[in-house]
Amino acid sequence: MSKTCTVSASKEPDVNLGHNYREFGKRNWPSHIDQARTPWNVEYTHLDLGEVYDELFSESVKIHDAAQTRNDRKLGSASAYLDKVTRSKQQSPVYEHILQFGDMFSHGWTGKETPSWKEASEMLDEVAEIIKDKYPQIKTVCLVKHLDEATPHLHWSYVAYGTDYAKGMPVRVGLDKAMQQMGFKANSHYKTPSEMWLADVRNVLVGVAKEHGYTIESPVGKTQHQRIQEFKREVANIDDKIKALPEPDLSQVRKAPLQKDKVIIPAEELEKLKAKATLVDYRNSLVEALMREIRDLKERAANYVRRCRETLSKLAKRLDFVSEKSVKNLEDRADRAENRIVALESELAQKEETITELKKDKKELTQQVDDAFKNGIASERDTWIDIVKELGLHKKKEFRDYVNERVGEDIIDPPSHGWNLER
Repeated sequence: MSKTCTVSASKEPDVNLGHNYREFGKRNWPSHIDQARTPWNVEYTHLDLGEVYDELFSESVKIHDAAQTRNDRKLGSASAYLDKVTRSKQQSPVYEHILQFGDMFSHGWTGKETPSWKEASEMLDEVAEIIKDKYPQIKTVCLVKHLDEATPHLHWSYVAYGTDYAKGMPVRVGLDKAMQQMGFKANSHYKTPSEMWLADVRNVLVGVAKEHGYTIESPVGKTQHQRIQEFKREVANIDDKIKALPEPDLSQVRKAPLQKDKVIIPAEELEKLKAKATLVDYRNSLVEALMREIRDLKERAANYVRRCRETLSKLAKRLDFVSEKSVKNLEDRADRAENRIVALESELAQKEETITELKKDKKELTQQVDDAFKNGIASERDTWIDIVKELGLHKKKEFRDYVNERVGEDIIDPPSHGWNLER
């Protein structure tokens, strides 16, 4: 029968190195962790984050500070740079991915080491050996294998850094910059360099799984809601099995003589307790895995809602800005047009008044000219007619018509075309 499994390389949004190293103290252990199996965990890499920053960025901080003229802009140390990145909203001081083969149903802990559980653990060993030094601009801080939870998995925490920055620190934290400089580029299949890099990491898991004879199952088609329903059905199934187990007879339990902290339990009753404890442990692992799925689904939903709200907010601000700008522009144009109309109306009124005055002056001047012309001709009529005839102007019809019209009578006769016998 062929073996199948899924592979996953999921980003952990909240990096908790204390959780990875099981630094909980005596009383703060999460219920989903089986402390009896914690010694089975493997730490491939366990580095101090502050020391990693000092190794990667101390020289870059010195170069940055040497170029500053103001002391308040100097960082001072790699530790100060770590604090700055930690406070940043755009960057993360350390990133983390969880790598895993299969899920709770195919490779999960069932109360004992199954072949599939053991093989998943062995495959993770191979993956850890490949990835810890595979990417030159990924500095692994923490690489651990957890075998004390529901399913074997790796926590891979790392610092991604870019080089050759033109301004500021020449070497500094930069996820996409690191990916680009390692040859991972955004394209039609991958929106960011980080997505392309993560696909390469998944290919590492796929390659190891195939070497172990696995056919890779695509998770496409199975929604997270369906996975949650599978977990719920499995929990209900385990609950039924727990109820079907015979109850141990606790009346047969008695204190060990001379030993206050120990009791004596008959072997038969002890086996009943162990069987129930195994199923309860498996059920708790299932419930924790179910809660992780639900938390992840809620987080994805919350992130989706947040992104939608941010997009709507940006659109609303943009629309408000455009509307306000457009309205203001239109109002300004209307004000300018109204002011221009008022100015033109005022100018037109002035011109009309001037025209009226000019018409009046013209009329008066015309009357004065006509009167002077008429009076002048009347007083020197004979002399004036002789001059006109002497100049030959009486022969021009336009001139005769003009003078006769001005005087109001025909004082210039047209020339005679007959013979002048007196002459």
